[in-house]
Amino acid sequence: MASITISLFYDLDLLLWTSAAGGIARQPNLVLGQSDSIAFAVQFVRSGVVIELTSPQFICGIKPINDVAGDYLCQTTTGTKTGTGTSTVYTFTLLLDSTELRAWLLTVTAVSNYAAFSIRDTVNLIATLPAITCTILPDYTLEGTTPTAASGTLIVASGQTFTVNKTFAMPVDDGTDGFVLKTDGAGVGSWVANTAGAVTSVGLGITGGGTVLSITNSPITSSGTIGITTAGTSGGLLYFSSTNTMGSTATLGLGALLLGGGSGGSPTALASVASGRVLTSMGVNTTPAYSSTITLGASGTLGTITLGNATSGTILITPPTGALGTPTLTLPITSTTLAGLAVTQAFTAANTFSLTTDATSSTVGGSVTISGGLAVAKKAFIGTLLDLVATTSTAGQITQAGTRMLHTYGFSGNLFVGSGAGNFTLDATSTGAISNVGFGREALKGLTDGQRNCVFGDAVAILLTSGDDNTIFGTFAGSALTTANGSTAIGKSALGANQTSIRNTAIGMNALTSCLAASNVGIGFNAGHSLTGTANTNAFNVCIGYGAGSQAQTIGGITSALLTTGTNNTMLGTYAGSTSASGTYRTAVGSDSICQNNNAIKLGRDENDVVILPSMTTTQRNAYATPVGGSLIFNVTTGKLNFYNSTAATPAWEAVTSI
Repeated sequence: MASITISLFYDLDLLLWTSAAGGIARQPNLVLGQSDSIAFAVQFVRSGVVIELTSPQFICGIKPINDVAGDYLCQTTTGTKTGTGTSTVYTFTLLLDSTELRAWLLTVTAVSNYAAFSIRDTVNLIATLPAITCTILPDYTLEGTTPTAASGTLIVASGQTFTVNKTFAMPVDDGTDGFVLKTDGAGVGSWVANTAGAVTSVGLGITGGGTVLSITNSPITSSGTIGITTAGTSGGLLYFSSTNTMGSTATLGLGALLLGGGSGGSPTALASVASGRVLTSMGVNTTPAYSSTITLGASGTLGTITLGNATSGTILITPPTGALGTPTLTLPITSTTLAGLAVTQAFTAANTFSLTTDATSSTVGGSVTISGGLAVAKKAFIGTLLDLVATTSTAGQITQAGTRMLHTYGFSGNLFVGSGAGNFTLDATSTGAISNVGFGREALKGLTDGQRNCVFGDAVAILLTSGDDNTIFGTFAGSALTTANGSTAIGKSALGANQTSIRNTAIGMNALTSCLAASNVGIGFNAGHSLTGTANTNAFNVCIGYGAGSQAQTIGGITSALLTTGTNNTMLGTYAGSTSASGTYRTAVGSDSICQNNNAIKLGRDENDVVILPSMTTTQRNAYATPVGGSLIFNVTTGKLNFYNSTAATPAWEAVTSI
């Protein structure tokens, strides 16, 4: 086992693993070895500089790359911090060996051997996606089919070792035909001839057999056959001779079991008894009859079958073949004496229960009623409906490994699907939590009395309690929302920091992720992600485009700012922005367009873009029926700008002669 340290960098602006702090080159695939101890030394980078996180709570590990929502193959929640500020390093140590990892390595090939290393910080809302891909080389080489209990081949090179709880050294030569592998007890193997052992004596004895069974030729010291002789048989059935004489007029008690024919003779009446029947006395002076019914005790009395030590045992009833009737076990006991009685029926493909009416409860209708638990070892097929009772904290749920997966707890209209989704403490009255839909692990986990919320994704809206009319899609979307109303968040970490969002619309990864104010629109990756504002105060900002309103940069000599507390701003286009973090009534249209003034509209980029007005000939211009005062066009006939002067004594188009 090797101990390896790997230095990694995660850029919180680019949301990428990079090969250096402040760089843009992606971290290449990691090649790791099973059983190695890997120390991942991670530095988090923002604006090209290593930063120190505030009170992080980490979950770090490796998963199959095609199952990021599944269980970890290896994981840790401990990130050891060294250094401070720009020298901060968080080290996560993983031992690449676990039951889950070994099972996964048996299912992958050289082509599909890809896992994913990722880190989550639930305090600073960091999820290092996309993860780093890893190839994990197993400790062994397998050839042929995947190993099971009866297939697969383990290849061990000559003179090398393999470990199966113990280390065993293989011989260096191929051995001789017919030889077998032998250990010296100290982990060293060698080839030896396969020789048979010698038996000196074999015997058989029966304790308490009496005269019923006898043994011959025991013991054997060289060769021979041990024999077992019975007292007697008739009609293929074993009987035990009796020394008591039973007259032809003798009367057996009702329910007596005939074990002997009397006077040592064989019970000839048994010769015609069908297979599987039990010979009992009918209490009359006739030849005993056989029956498929065993009755324990007479009317008004109790009968007893003692099995083993009289405290446990099994009664097995085998259904007859052909037209022999139905076997019955009659136990004359009352319901008050059933405590501790367990009845087990082993079903096969031939067992069929049918009824023409549906079951409406556990006691009405249906062919089989089970009042206790039911275990099904194979697949179960439901031909029509699976009808559950209304959800309570203990019933009307579908669970997996003891964790709820589907339920409808509440007054009406609620549906929760996913591990731990919803809860059983929400307000279930008509004025409480109604018409909510939560899909995903722990979706709407904290809901109390919120209404008409619809959320989809892993750990989505887990803190939402009494908010109404919210629509949230995406991992960690709305993860801080508590009492939000009328908000829409679609995309990973959209509206991620807002607790009381009102009428905000965030579409895209990290859109409006820091926004606290109300009535904002962010559409696009990182759109408006720096907006903060005052909680529940209308801001009326619109940011549409990749990074719109969220990029501090210099374009054409104009420096933009991260839009944070401004109001009534509109940013349309990739990295469209404002020179002021708190600007108002600023409109920037176009990629990298930056508006410098309040109450202003900026089209395009300085020093790079121009504004092209509609072009018309003089004839086309004059044919325009209802021009509005201040309208501008470019007159291609005269080659000049024209504007419509609606304030003149006679409104008319005029040429712009100077600006």
